[in-house]
Amino acid sequence: MPGRTKQKYPVSIPELSETEIKLLIEALQTDTAQNIFTQNAKTYGEHTYTAIRSLPPSLRAMIGIHLIPTPAFFNTAALCNVHKGLNKYIISQFIRMIKREVKGHLDSLTEYTWEPLEPYLNDVICTLRSLAGMWCSPFSSGGSICPKNPVPYQANKCEACMISRILMDQKCVQYLRATVLSRIRTTYDYRVPKLRRVTDTIIRTYDQEQQQEIIMFSSKAAFDLKRARKEAHCIRTGHLRGDFKDKHEYLSQPRTSPNCRAVSSITVDFCMI
Repeated sequence: MPGRTKQKYPVSIPELSETEIKLLIEALQTDTAQNIFTQNAKTYGEHTYTAIRSLPPSLRAMIGIHLIPTPAFFNTAALCNVHKGLNKYIISQFIRMIKREVKGHLDSLTEYTWEPLEPYLNDVICTLRSLAGMWCSPFSSGGSICPKNPVPYQANKCEACMISRILMDQKCVQYLRATVLSRIRTTYDYRVPKLRRVTDTIIRTYDQEQQQEIIMFSSKAAFDLKRARKEAHCIRTGHLRGDFKDKHEYLSQPRTSPNCRAVSSITVDFCMI
């Protein structure tokens, strides 16, 4: 008789099914930022702990997983006492995808723009960049530079707490979906960003009216961001179009980031247990 096939312990988001992603998101959405103010930390911790315990084994921390050889690039997440029961590999990749989205993938939009972006697109960029305040310590002496008007720092450094704060903010969710969609190529053989599956699953956890609002706004924003990305790509690679003299003069000027203001409603630094 053939041996029983053992299910592989997932260490990356692409290995998860749609159902598993949905269950993980729901476990991280066990409460709202408003309710955290009205109930004590012990009650919140018990609620979240129960939700994590009900997750399938693939999403929970596995005893002895450190004994299983995994590639070096699969990092483990820093988790607090409440979230320590989660799969550290999945949470680590989740937050790393968000970090890349709000930093590296947005840089070209502000460094190589020809025409000023529409005000609402600046709002999108500033809101997403402000999320870096969660993992960028204002007292850090390292090379990381905190964004203007950042959201409050996550003092316990729990990456699951950071993800929970983002999931609670509808504006951040629709902005993330917009920037992810704007990176999808229109050619036939394109690779869908990994975060696309996650953002679409997050949206399905909202009610019907909120889903329509998020999809309509993010689709429009994605179209405008994609146009800005194409223009930025042309400028960055030297394939300038139109009036070359004016564009060269523009590019020779010092580049500055948008005049950001505090736009995100993420103001809660919770899970300090």
